Amino acid sequence: MQDDPKPGPRGRRSEPRRCLMCRETFRSDGPHNRICPKCKLTRTWRSGGVDGTTHDLKRRI
Repeated sequence: MQDDPKPGPRGRRSEPRRCLMCRETFRSDGPHNRICPKCKLTRTWRSGGVDGTTHDLKRRI
């Protein structure tokens, strides 16, 4: 039996990555998963704002 992590989506293996928010290392499911579970619980992440605000950066007033 191998100790390798299970393949993630598209056959990619999970591996340690740095969270783009807190820079802590976490076990990522693949290159699409760059925010750690702890940061995904924060108000900043849930609001959808890049800088913690709820404004839409694409919308120009």
